[in-house]
Amino acid sequence: MNQEIIKLNQVAKEYAQTLALTNISFSVFKNQVHGLLGPNGAGKTTTMNILAGLISPTRGEVWVDGKSPGQAKGLIGYLPENPPLYLDMTVISFLNFVSTIYGVPEKLKKKLIDKAMEKTNIADISHRLIGNLSKGLKQRVAMSMTLVFDPPILIWDEPMVGLDPKSLNEIRKLIIDLKNDHTILFSSHNLRDVQVLCSDISIIQKGRVLVSDTIENIEQKYQTKKVIKAVVSNIEKFQVDRLKDLNYVQNIEVSKLTGGHQILFNLFDKKERRGDISQALVGAGVELLALETMETDLENIFLKMTDANKPEQARL
Repeated sequence: MNQEIIKLNQVAKEYAQTLALTNISFSVFKNQVHGLLGPNGAGKTTTMNILAGLISPTRGEVWVDGKSPGQAKGLIGYLPENPPLYLDMTVISFLNFVSTIYGVPEKLKKKLIDKAMEKTNIADISHRLIGNLSKGLKQRVAMSMTLVFDPPILIWDEPMVGLDPKSLNEIRKLIIDLKNDHTILFSSHNLRDVQVLCSDISIIQKGRVLVSDTIENIEQKYQTKKVIKAVVSNIEKFQVDRLKDLNYVQNIEVSKLTGGHQILFNLFDKKERRGDISQALVGAGVELLALETMETDLENIFLKMTDANKPEQARL
């Protein structure tokens, strides 16, 4: 059974009579990468600030490894969206400074700093000024900052925002490597990052959690219909019209390909219809070259959910 490391139960946060969070609940399990997903202004940063013990909830329960966030600060490596880097310091001097702030014993400093730099692959730039580094390298320095006291839990707010493709790929690899020794909660509005890295996600919109579960369960639960793609050698308008009359087909989209056509059959339900469509194509005199099912992906589910859940009261 998975062990709960982070738990929020009916947590709300109010600023000047405006609700930033409305009774949110979700859990993060040990050694999992959990994505907190939502558009800008959804409440992701407020949630992470509460978990990091920087602000208190107006009401509700928050537990980090069985402790309150204030008691659990020594367990959390927190990375804000805009990391507080000292640009006039070298990487090694900055990490030494940070480890002192975290109370790392002097005899352990070098070992833990070397370990943090090794994990983030920045040992070769340890004597360079932070201000002279690229954005991607600065981000890795910031991630090292959260690792210098070897916390079991990492909470990172938008760690990949604004990075170039090469830096993005390096940070993704880093997160995959870190999950062997750490529980990671990171926020993002990038569906690709979440799809690639996370086992579990919570989708948040206007301060409300719309769903929290494994990606697999969410895709299965919110899969409302199937799309079947057929590749055919050729098709005429009268044949398309005949296929549109199938009672399980909502609509058909036909597009030209090199040497043939692609047909997307949007179905009314989730039933397996490849056999039926294959027979219908052959019956209509169409030469079938390929046939496959296209499931609704996480991006479509996210867009549908956030569009359909817009509370009337404006929230931060």
